Amino acid sequence: MSKMLHFCFTLILISSLSFCAGGIATEIPYTKNPQEVLIRLSNQTGVKLNNVLVEFPDRSLINYGDINPNTNTGYHAVKKAHSYAYVEAWAKGKRLVIQPFDYMGEPFLLKGKYTYALKLTPQGQLFIYLHRD
Repeated sequence: MSKMLHFCFTLILISSLSFCAGGIATEIPYTKNPQEVLIRLSNQTGVKLNNVLVEFPDRSLINYGDINPNTNTGYHAVKKAHSYAYVEAWAKGKRLVIQPFDYMGEPFLLKGKYTYALKLTPQGQLFIYLHRD
């Protein structure tokens, strides 16, 4: 029972953090028809992330590779992006995943440059925070 409660709490926390990531950045413009969006990643986890993959709403998959702590990747052009995305990475032999449930009602980002800042919760769960560059 304790493990189930911990699991449920973790899911709620991750969902809340993902929701907040989209909600905090109110100055970020959104559109229904984006042109070109440039996304880079910022590793703010404090650990090296290996084989970082991001899947965008159009099902395109970008491998950002290995990212050292406190560094940014280069920008990658995507057709469509939201304030969050599916992210998979490995750190210290552990698989870390951000799994969006759906993008229902979530607007697309406008053309421009953005950073997905990757962070860890105290429980070691990966979460994402959007910055407009």
